Amino acid sequence: MRRSIQLQLTIGLLLAGLISGVVMAVFVAHHYGLLSASPPPLMVAWREISDHVIVPILIFTTTFGLCAAIVLRSVTNHLRKETEKATASAQRLDVYLPQADGLPSEIAPFAQSLSDLSIRLKRHAELQEEFAQDAAHELKTPLAIMELELDQVDEPWGSRMKANIQSLAGLIDQLLLLSRSQSAQAADTAQWVDLGEIAASVVGDLAPYAVHRGKDVALRDLGAGSMTGLEEALSTAIRTLTINALEATPEGGSVTIEAGPGRRIVIYDDGPGIPPDRLSSLLARGKRMDESTKSGTGLGLAIASRIVEAHGGEIQSVFPQRSAIEIIFSG
Repeated sequence: MRRSIQLQLTIGLLLAGLISGVVMAVFVAHHYGLLSASPPPLMVAWREISDHVIVPILIFTTTFGLCAAIVLRSVTNHLRKETEKATASAQRLDVYLPQADGLPSEIAPFAQSLSDLSIRLKRHAELQEEFAQDAAHELKTPLAIMELELDQVDEPWGSRMKANIQSLAGLIDQLLLLSRSQSAQAADTAQWVDLGEIAASVVGDLAPYAVHRGKDVALRDLGAGSMTGLEEALSTAIRTLTINALEATPEGGSVTIEAGPGRRIVIYDDGPGIPPDRLSSLLARGKRMDESTKSGTGLGLAIASRIVEAHGGEIQSVFPQRSAIEIIFSG
């Protein structure tokens, strides 16, 4: 059980007062013969104990307690400010708590350790982002060359290979967006975006895709809110989830993106739906669903989930009332 410093200090003062009072009472009783064979009258004994024990103890504990409370409040307020600063900068991994500026000497080493750890984590994140970007660019170049070469192949398998290459290139782009969303500089590059506009753009982009497959995609704007984030990354996450919904919807069915109210996106489809426990498995990091259906719910869905999480959101399944995926952003 966790106990606050204030509670521990209060308990310590009470114990100190109790022990001191007992010790002083014994000395007063011995000095004035209160325990002798012929003790003084009761009122005299009470006056001696009150004047030499109770009053000094009350004065000491009250004065010391007030001074300790003032010091403790000052330290607590400063720690609270530093905690708020650390929380506000946690997304950027640049937490720094100076040793000076009011921090007690006992807490300063912990603050410095936290700052050092933050610096190492930030550098590690930067190295990961640099590696991901370099690897993506290195992979996209040969893929582009292969796609150009396949343009010269007049065979059915050539078209299939080209489609696979395009799919792989799209996956690399998603990984790049995920890396940007989770990078230490994500908070600095984020912009104010409108979820309703993003949803409308996704519907417009996927309308030909849906019509070609004998399906329909529509938008229902219920007053979507705005938020800070990477517009391209959020658009990719919503597009991926919408494509999955279109693939799960039978021919002649429809998919509806409901934007709002507030920071909320719901994608309804006419498919069988995904139970919440199944959705958790699909969203698992690095989970590749070899047994996934034609809806393509695999790595793309996991990447979409990571992008949403990087923006302070969560993906949930609306099941079994209706087949839908809901995205809720905090704030």
